[in-house]
Amino acid sequence: MLLTLNLFYFAGLTLNILTLAGLALGFGMLVDNAIVVIDNIHHMREQGFSAAEAALRGAREVIAPLLAATLTTVVVLVPFYFLKGDLQVYYLPFATAVMLSLLASLFVALLFTPAMAARIAPATQTRASRLNHFYRRILERTNKRPWLVCFAVALLAWFFWYQFNENVTIGSIWNWGDSTYLRCYARLPKGAQLQRSDDIARSFEEKVVGLQGVKRVQTTVTSGYMSVRIDFDKKTAASAYPLILKDQLSVHASHFAGVSIGVIGFGPGYHSGFGGSAANFRIKVLGYSYQDVKNIAEAVGRRLSRNARIREVNTSGSGKWWGGSNQTETVLTLKRERLSRHGLAVPEVFDQLSAYLRENQQRRQIMLDKERLAYRVKFADFAAISCRTWLRW
Repeated sequence: MLLTLNLFYFAGLTLNILTLAGLALGFGMLVDNAIVVIDNIHHMREQGFSAAEAALRGAREVIAPLLAATLTTVVVLVPFYFLKGDLQVYYLPFATAVMLSLLASLFVALLFTPAMAARIAPATQTRASRLNHFYRRILERTNKRPWLVCFAVALLAWFFWYQFNENVTIGSIWNWGDSTYLRCYARLPKGAQLQRSDDIARSFEEKVVGLQGVKRVQTTVTSGYMSVRIDFDKKTAASAYPLILKDQLSVHASHFAGVSIGVIGFGPGYHSGFGGSAANFRIKVLGYSYQDVKNIAEAVGRRLSRNARIREVNTSGSGKWWGGSNQTETVLTLKRERLSRHGLAVPEVFDQLSAYLRENQQRRQIMLDKERLAYRVKFADFAAISCRTWLRW
């Protein structure tokens, strides 16, 4: 391991999650090479060779098998060096760590281990026989009382599972809608610092951590996003407290500017089925004049806002979940008798319209300067199309 860390220094690697994962992967193989060498040296000593001669012969006989076994693993990692972009950043340190650790183990097994084996006396037969005798006595006693061994193993398994269940946050395979919890989230503008997300998350944590009925608080923070999940115990989830806490946190969220922030409730404590945290009702106003429709919607919204049981009225939405606000719709009616005069069919008109009014939805990619970019094809004059031309038909 010390030799591997020195090789890390010369290769420009640091100790991080990727390189430590590489060391963990090759850790078992680090010892395998030395075990093979030591076992063969011991075999040579049993044949009567001296310590120096046994070390020389024992190491020389296993050079080819050790090289083959180690290099077969190393060669598999060579393609990692041909990765590009982010894949190279993530996987290259991992592959290099595994390769350097295996090469270090091969160096130690073929040079250091024989040198030490020639100078250290092997374990005597008496010591080995004592160990075998002790192990045999344990096996004899456990075979006479198998139930005791099974009970001890079951007890240990229960103890470790209990510790794991108490100290580790465990998710579930599928519990949609079974638990009542709050989620406070904030999306920050691009370029925002991690400290800003952390400050917002901590402000929500200070409001809920330690409250009676709050079972668990889980926080996720990145440079552009923060999320705080608040779980309640069963008794609190069945009460009105989750709704009260949601209102309090919503007021707290309104104090932040420049971020997209919200507080959402999930579970039986907020609704009786799938969906959001509170009942939302929608009134749709339709018409041919956008301004008239807007005036009607705002008038209805002002009347509804005077009701004390209505929390918020939004009259700027288009009523479509996939769209934004201030959307209009144009309906074209084709007169088939006039289309026939021009030798046109309805599908042909639709094809022409779709070519101008929407871009090609097929996902295409192009390689520019070793970077793969996505693009779409669209008519340059799509915005200049006159719908009245089609209406005249």
